[in-house]
Amino acid sequence: MNAKIPLEPSNAITVAENAEGFQMLNFARSLVLLLLLTSLTAPAAEYAYVGNRNYTTLGRNAVIVVDTANNAIVQTIPMNAWPWRNTVNSALGVVYVTIFDGLPLRPGRVFVINGITNELSAIITGVGSNPSSPVVNSAGTRLYTANEDHTVSVIDTASNSVVATIPAVSTAMDINPAGTQLYIIQGQTSLRIFDTTSLTEVGTPIPLCGSAVDIAFKPSGDFVYVTCLEGQLLVINTATQQVVATIQITESDDSGVPQNVILHPSGAYAYVKTRGNANGQFVVVDTASMAVIARTQLPANSQAMAINTEGTRVYVTDNGGGGPAAHNPEVTVIDTVSYAVVATVPAPASPDGSDAAFDVAVLPTPPSLAFCPAGNVRTKPNSLYLQNSEQQVVTDNSTGLMWRKCSEGQAGSSCTGSASLLNWTQALTGAAASSFAGYTDWRLPNVKELASLIEPACYAPSINRSIFPATPSAAFWSSTTFAAAPGEAWKVEFNYAFNANYDDYKTESHYVRLVRGGMPLDNFDHQADSTPDAFGFSAQTNSALATVVTSNSITIAGLTTVTGIATTQAFNAQYSVNGGPFTATPGAISNGDTARVRLTSSASANTTRSATLTIGGVLGVFQVTTGTLPDPIFNGNFE
Repeated sequence: MNAKIPLEPSNAITVAENAEGFQMLNFARSLVLLLLLTSLTAPAAEYAYVGNRNYTTLGRNAVIVVDTANNAIVQTIPMNAWPWRNTVNSALGVVYVTIFDGLPLRPGRVFVINGITNELSAIITGVGSNPSSPVVNSAGTRLYTANEDHTVSVIDTASNSVVATIPAVSTAMDINPAGTQLYIIQGQTSLRIFDTTSLTEVGTPIPLCGSAVDIAFKPSGDFVYVTCLEGQLLVINTATQQVVATIQITESDDSGVPQNVILHPSGAYAYVKTRGNANGQFVVVDTASMAVIARTQLPANSQAMAINTEGTRVYVTDNGGGGPAAHNPEVTVIDTVSYAVVATVPAPASPDGSDAAFDVAVLPTPPSLAFCPAGNVRTKPNSLYLQNSEQQVVTDNSTGLMWRKCSEGQAGSSCTGSASLLNWTQALTGAAASSFAGYTDWRLPNVKELASLIEPACYAPSINRSIFPATPSAAFWSSTTFAAAPGEAWKVEFNYAFNANYDDYKTESHYVRLVRGGMPLDNFDHQADSTPDAFGFSAQTNSALATVVTSNSITIAGLTTVTGIATTQAFNAQYSVNGGPFTATPGAISNGDTARVRLTSSASANTTRSATLTIGGVLGVFQVTTGTLPDPIFNGNFE
C-alpha cells in the first residue's frame, strides 16, 4: 500500500542571536540554541523542489519543499508568479525556477532559491520570454534557458546576469558532463550542438523524429537520449553524432507518449515518463542492452520527474487534471530497485481544481561552500581587513587587532597542515613564546576579541574563510577565565552563525589563533562604535517596468570607526559610496560618507520590490513600486 504523506508543512522555528555586544551565553541556554540551529540550518537530507501552479489565484503559486528522507512537505516558498521549470546548481547550493509570464512576450525571469535557508535569494531578469528547460554546467558557473522568443539565454551564476544570447527555436536542451557543448532540440525535429566557449554551432544539425520532446546525457557523456511523441527513445552517439538506436517506449494499450527522460547516476538505466489519456508509465531502459526492462503505472496527468543523488528514488509530479481520472495534484515516489511506488506526496489543491504540481528538481545536500550562501549579507567582508601576504598576518580595520592568518599548527597562504589542539595553559604559554613574522608580543585573544571574528552569514566555519582559510569548524580558546569557576575559561565556537561562547575546563583541548596589538581589554567594547545612526530611503512609486531605479542619497552618522556595508542580492541590488561606482560586493564605509542604493524594478505592473542596505548591523530599505498596465493575455499553452 502506498504511504500517504500529510499535506501540512512541518512547523519551523527560527533561532536568531543578537550579534551586538558579544553576549555571553550560559551553558544550558547555549546548548538549546546549538541543538535547534543544528537541526534547522544544517540540511540532514536532500530536498525535492516542486513547482505548484495555480491558474486562477496568483497568491497560490509556490515552490513546495519536500524532505526526501521522509517524503514530508517541510516548507512552502511563495512565488507570486507561475513557476515553469526547475533545475539545481549543486556547486552553489541553489535552485533555479523559471517563470511563465504569458502574453504579450516580455523579458523573462528566473527565481533563485537558497538551498540552505529555502528562501528566495535573487531574481534573474533580462532573460528571454517565458524561459524553460533550464540547465546548469557541471562547474555551476553557467545557467542556460530556452525561451519562447526563439532565443537561448546564457547566464553567469556568480552575478546572476545574462551574458550572451543564442538564436534558437528550442523546446528542450542539455549540456554534456564536461560542460563544453550545449545540445539544443531545434523545432522538435533536429539537434543542434553549440560550443559553450565560443557559442558557435558545431557540425551540422542531427535529424530527429517529427516531435522531439526532451533530452538527457548519460553521465559518461558518450551517449545522449531524446524522447519522441511518436513513441520512441532515440540513442545518439556523441562521438559520431549519429542515432545508433531507436527504442520503442509506447505500447499498443495506450500506455502514453514519451515525454521526460533522465539517467541513473551510474548511467546504467534511462528512465522515461509517458503521459496518456487513460494513464502514464514510468519506463526503465537498460542502457547496455538498449531494451525496456520494467514499467510502472503512473497517473494519467504526470508532468515531470527528477532523481535523487544516490539514484535510489525518482520523483514524478502530476497535476491531477480533469475527467474520470481526476484527483488532487501529487508527487509519486518510485523506488529504483523494485520500481514500485513507495510514497505519494499530496500537493496543495484549490477548491476549483486549478492547482497543478508541475516541475520537480532534487538538490543534493549542499557542499561546505554553500554554507556561506550568496544571499546572506556579510558583516565581515574582505574590505574590512588589511592582509599582509608576505607575513601572513591580517589586520582588522574596525578594531586595530592584528591576527595570525592561520590557526596554530597550520602554515602557508592556504593554511595547510593540521591545526593544533592545546589545553588552556599550553595556549597561553605558546602564544607568549611566539615570534611569528618577527613580532614578540603575540597573545591569546580575550573572548570579546575572538568573538569579533565571527561571520554570522556563514556556517561551519562561521568566519570569513577567504581571509582565514582552513579554519576548523570548532572551538578556539580565549584568554578570559570564567569568573564563576577559576578552573574554566571561555571558548568561542566557529561552527554556528551566532556568538557561541561557552565555558570549558582549562584542561580540555581546543584550537588557537594568535592576536597582537589593537585595543586594550577594558576598552574593547566602547572604544569603537561601528553601529551608525538609523537611516532610511524614500520609497518610489509608479516606476517604469524593468528599469534601474536609484534611491536618494543618505549620509552616515554615529560611527567612530570603519564598519561593513552590504546589500541584498535580489533584483540586481547594488550600492554606491560617496558617488562612486555601484557594486554588489560587500565593502566598508566611514562616518560622514554618503550612500545610495539601486535595483531593477519589476517587469510586472503594481509590483513592489525592495533592496535592504545593511551598515554596521543597521538596516535601511529602499522600495520601488511599478505603475499600472493592462492585464496580460495568456495563450492557454501551460505545458
